[in-house]
Amino acid sequence: MSKKSKKFENLNAIKTSSTEDILMNEYIEGLNSRLSYIEKHFPISWKHFFSVEVAKKFERKTIENDRSKKAVRIIKIIFDNLGIMEESSDLEEIERLKAQLNIKALAKSFDTSVLGDNCIELEDLAKLAAIYLRNERQKANLTKFLAPAGFANLFKFKSLVEDLNKDDGFLETQRNTISYPQTKLAQKKYLKNGGSKPVYFYLYYSDYLTFCYKFMRAKGFKGASETLLIINNGIESQREIAVNNDILYSSFLTYIALEELLEVTAQFEKEYFGMKKRRLAEFGSSVSKYLEFFIDFSLADRLRTVIREIQMETPFRVKDEFNHSLLQLFLDGKSDSVLIPLIVFRHIYITGQCTQNDFMQTTVQDRNQQRLEIAFLMTRKILAWCEQKFVQSMKYFLNDIGP
Repeated sequence: MSKKSKKFENLNAIKTSSTEDILMNEYIEGLNSRLSYIEKHFPISWKHFFSVEVAKKFERKTIENDRSKKAVRIIKIIFDNLGIMEESSDLEEIERLKAQLNIKALAKSFDTSVLGDNCIELEDLAKLAAIYLRNERQKANLTKFLAPAGFANLFKFKSLVEDLNKDDGFLETQRNTISYPQTKLAQKKYLKNGGSKPVYFYLYYSDYLTFCYKFMRAKGFKGASETLLIINNGIESQREIAVNNDILYSSFLTYIALEELLEVTAQFEKEYFGMKKRRLAEFGSSVSKYLEFFIDFSLADRLRTVIREIQMETPFRVKDEFNHSLLQLFLDGKSDSVLIPLIVFRHIYITGQCTQNDFMQTTVQDRNQQRLEIAFLMTRKILAWCEQKFVQSMKYFLNDIGP
């Protein structure tokens, strides 16, 4: 009887041990699924922080050590307490957590190993990590909405160029001259001698990336204001004022994006195709030569009305003959290119005629909804053309780079 009882005791012990193993494996699997979520949705934070400083993978043999316990605690706080999977609350959570933390002090406290013996409080570290994660997601969402098609394919090769940009020899080519053409010639020579191929990729990658950032800024622009700091009897106060004419400023942003694209594309295709007939930048890098690509009869008529209304309310001067002749051509109905108003608005902006007359007003007179909508159609038409041209250029630019 006692022998039978002993057998049952052993069997129960085995069952208990087996159950504990199953539960532990499920526990570790759940933790690793959360790491996988971070790796998938926050690749930058995963690469530079979580996989290096927290945990790349939880394993049974190390789950009980001090470092793993700290890592588990951080993961639990981020997911269970701070609700990192709730994307809709990103902006509110970022501000809430920032108010609770001294970000600069925490950032300076990062040791070689942030989970070392002298690391900062785990809850503070988890909150700081949550801020970085939510910021990354917000930035990714903005990029997804604002970036031109093909941006992701270009951006994934950024690491190839970053190392080169840190190279002392390559940096020296930029220090020896302030002339852009001469700098490019010096860089081209350096790249050829160093065996970096294809040369055009390293030569113009940063320029195409700059276009993308200018494109995103132009596409996402809604309105601009300035903050005045007023000091009276030692007491500081701030006031938000509307200074820029938003139509002129959005035109300026769109113009510099178009200009950047034409300049880099004209140079790239010369390097890629040689002196053959142009395929991408048909008329080189001069913006004014592309008027025929932006003909829109209906929109042109509406823009003429906008220009005349602005001129009546806040008279502006077109100070050089070329832009004046373009404007006259457009107002007389001899051209229906909506690129002309963009060129003229940009000219007015850079000559300092974009500010409002009433210095202390808090709303902009030209934020008239109808005018803004018409200007929006103009800038979107030009940005859509830029996007199409960028995609076309990327077919050649990334052709020899690999997957």
